[in-house]
Amino acid sequence: MAKVKLLASLALLLSFFSPVIAVCVGSLPITCVTSSTDLETIVNCLDKYTVTASFYTPACYNSAQPSAAEIVAWNTAIQSMLTSGCSPGPPEPVPGLLEDYTVTRITDSFGYSFCILSEAKIFADFQVYRRGWGLVVTPADPVNGAIRDLHFSAPHPIYDADTPQQAAALFRRTQARSLVITGRHRQAYAIPSACVIPTPPTVYYKTDAAHDDVSALQMRLYPEA
Repeated sequence: MAKVKLLASLALLLSFFSPVIAVCVGSLPITCVTSSTDLETIVNCLDKYTVTASFYTPACYNSAQPSAAEIVAWNTAIQSMLTSGCSPGPPEPVPGLLEDYTVTRITDSFGYSFCILSEAKIFADFQVYRRGWGLVVTPADPVNGAIRDLHFSAPHPIYDADTPQQAAALFRRTQARSLVITGRHRQAYAIPSACVIPTPPTVYYKTDAAHDDVSALQMRLYPEA
């Protein structure tokens, strides 16, 4: 009996020190795109929800990955932004991604208008994106809004500090055609990529959008190219 009590006491003691295992459930809304009309402020706000290094368990990573139908919905939304722009008003849910992504039109203090495809929710218990696919920005007027056929991207948020903010600033100031910022740290899922095999000791991971085509959903602005 004494041994049983001792084991029970040890189990109780250890429970106070055991780490909490991340469970990717629940959600809270993201308000960045409705709290400002300044593109760089919005990008800076969204950047804090980037999925952090070593966050993903296999189950969380798999649940965050897009289905075939979601990839079609994602590409359709981007093609619509590039060819038709977007409508004024509150954030609009994206068909096929109704729970996860919205398109929002903003007009900044300089009179420039943009369409922003961005994630709508974070995990309830962890301040990171639920899906982590990133965000895409285009001029709201696809005919006259861009004066240069330039594309800016930031594939390594957090790891390459402040690059999302720098890319957004360059995109706006050059009146370029598109901006893409990934939603995950390049080591968010610390499993080596099989897409690009580097020279040791370098390792590329599955959530490195610059080195893994499965994780680079958010880089597919022009799928027909």
